[in-house]
Amino acid sequence: MRKTIIALLCLLNTINLFAQSRSSSLEGTVSKSVNASKVYLMYQDEGKRYVDSAMIDGLKFRFRYKDLQPLLGTLILDHDGKGLKYLLKKPVDEVDALKFYLHWGEIALTITDSASTAVFTKSSTNQDYTQLKKLLNINAEHKLYALSARMQKTHSLESERAYVAYYDSLKAARLPVYKKYATDHPNSLIAVVALQEYAGAFPDTAEIKPIFNAIAQGVKNNRMGQEFKMLLDSKITIGKPAPDFTQNDTKGQPVSLASFRGKFVLIDFWASWCEPCRNVNPRLVKVYRGLKNENFTILGVSADGEDTKHAWLKAIKDDDLEWTHVSDLKHWSNAVLKLYGINAIPQNVLIDPTGVVLAKNVEPEELRGLIEQAKVNK
Repeated sequence: MRKTIIALLCLLNTINLFAQSRSSSLEGTVSKSVNASKVYLMYQDEGKRYVDSAMIDGLKFRFRYKDLQPLLGTLILDHDGKGLKYLLKKPVDEVDALKFYLHWGEIALTITDSASTAVFTKSSTNQDYTQLKKLLNINAEHKLYALSARMQKTHSLESERAYVAYYDSLKAARLPVYKKYATDHPNSLIAVVALQEYAGAFPDTAEIKPIFNAIAQGVKNNRMGQEFKMLLDSKITIGKPAPDFTQNDTKGQPVSLASFRGKFVLIDFWASWCEPCRNVNPRLVKVYRGLKNENFTILGVSADGEDTKHAWLKAIKDDDLEWTHVSDLKHWSNAVLKLYGINAIPQNVLIDPTGVVLAKNVEPEELRGLIEQAKVNK
């Protein structure tokens, strides 16, 4: 009997080792008209950034990667042969890139003229994602990129307003598309993606939960589905007390949310490696400097990790983020992110002087009006 148990344990260990060593693959075929010799694959998993490259040999390329829960990746074609650093310095709309979902198993695609128009021949998930992007008119984002570049270059109020206005109009036009897709495709992983976009960072659970519950259980069982469920179960409700927490600041000293009682506090969820977060920082700095003497402060909570601690500290300095910053340096496993149901950044929560949630996901330019209105309503 003992030998049988030992043999069984050995077999289980072998199976586990095999499972851990399995790798998935991404294969691409390009046409002769594609003038590129190298391709890059980029993605983030648990807050860590991964970059790989492959040569295009015989009109084909191949990547192998560890088995992953579905996550968003980027494929970039290098047409100039100048390398990834050169490509990443170019305006976003000038880079030949494709957003798609990496997942376990085999993924195959064909590139006829550019990565952005690739056709997936193997991966139902990415075939579904391509369909959703067509419905959303994804090319409309080029104007958004241009407005973002202009805003960062000029730092003018006019450019900020133009960006925000177009972003809001684009978001409003896409919301019904996201909802319909999530409702009509309950067996697709992309239904969860679409529902997340429709729901926003702090969803109306009365509306969203029935749609989520109708999605196939197998689809909801992956990490993306479980994290979204955690968001739906979040305790963050406007008009209710914000959950208290304590984390260490940049000098290793514990800081609690309760210690800011008596002030309006914007809890800003961000990370040094989050480009959208870094893009909004100049606007946040400008508003903070105008409000810091009016019973207002910001508490930054970072999704950085031990491996990006130096980058976190450098980003605080480089971006002139003068307020208090905390983190347990555990990436997406950060205890405060889990407590608040945060699975995407940037996000924020505005709390009034009594510790009650006043608003969620506020644009920097909206802060003064919300605070002044809260003072009037007191």
